Amino acid sequence: MDQQELEEHLRQMRELPQDWWKWGNTALVLSDWFHRHLLGLSIAYDDESGRHRAHASGFLVDYLGKLCWFSAGHVVVEILRIRNDPKYRLSDFRWLDRHPAKDASTLPAHNKQPTAYYQYGRGRDFGMIVLDGLDELHVRSNEGLVLMTEQGWANLEGSNPEGYYVFGFPIEWQSVDETPANTRQTRVALVAPLSCLPVVRIDPPLVSVRDEFWDDKNAFYGEIVAFERIEDPAQFQPSDIVGMSGGPLLSLERQLDGRIRYRLFGVLVSWNKRNRYVRVEPIQRIIDELVKPWLQSREPVNSRGHS
Repeated sequence: MDQQELEEHLRQMRELPQDWWKWGNTALVLSDWFHRHLLGLSIAYDDESGRHRAHASGFLVDYLGKLCWFSAGHVVVEILRIRNDPKYRLSDFRWLDRHPAKDASTLPAHNKQPTAYYQYGRGRDFGMIVLDGLDELHVRSNEGLVLMTEQGWANLEGSNPEGYYVFGFPIEWQSVDETPANTRQTRVALVAPLSCLPVVRIDPPLVSVRDEFWDDKNAFYGEIVAFERIEDPAQFQPSDIVGMSGGPLLSLERQLDGRIRYRLFGVLVSWNKRNRYVRVEPIQRIIDELVKPWLQSREPVNSRGHS
């Protein structure tokens, strides 16, 4: 790009209207890039009523050389409940890593008992699973996945977001096809489309509300809004975002050099369906209260309480 082309590009970026990030085509282009940070998890288990499969949203973070899968605390609690409760038999545990190799779009976990930590209750809802061994090697070797690092949430206080996107894999868009390959193995075909939803930040109520959704004044609260400049925007948004808990909330802003900068603000943990409000745990809280204590002590930091 020569100087004249660069100047024209910068002019076009500066002249974009304030709602540029709500445009459907913008979200479509950017979600292809953001998708590489996300990693879905699927587990199958059996109980007295038969076979069940559950999917979870999350994303990858490399923090000081440790590979972690971040998600909501209640998601990690549910995974541990299924894994540890004797009334369930865990039959499949796989990462939806979208590897480009044929028939390798999912990765059966080598370690089905991974180390997991969480904070859930008393205004906290975040968790993580630590990937190591062969699972870590496979994930790190997958060029289709991009790990987030501290750079992703650096200087949040000095940022000037123009808008936000929340990402995840809604249950209503997912499908599963399980075909017996032989007497001992089952071929599993999972389809879990990514949902990228524009979010406008909102303030929590000024007066006390008896609703645990609003019980953390330091959380991020936002409203999911419709896409603009696109025909039938509703078809690109799920009616219910259940299944997206654990996905990241990213901010967007234009820089002076014409590039779009995005930052990791936190983890989606709950939503108010009636008003399409979302609540997000701040990333710095997760690092300070979950990741750093684990790295410093290597002792379990799990807790569960009720407000």
